[in-house]
Amino acid sequence: MNDIYGGKNPRDISNYSIGDAARYLKIPAATIRSWTVGRNYPVSEGEKKFYPLIEVKKSQPIRLSFTNLNFT
Repeated sequence: MNDIYGGKNPRDISNYSIGDAARYLKIPAATIRSWTVGRNYPVSEGEKKFYPLIEVKKSQPIRLSFTNLNFT
């Protein structure tokens, strides 16, 4: 039998854009982006950093795997 995934678990292959993930999960794309790349936010003393909650491969554009989306 041929291994069409090159030895990788198909659930771990990054296929979904942030927009795709937002539509499938019914969550705003800005939330998915914050969860995957983090963001700076203002506080009275300047700025603070929200660090990513979901580890994704460093690529442009950002792609998420099924495993990344399956957090329930």
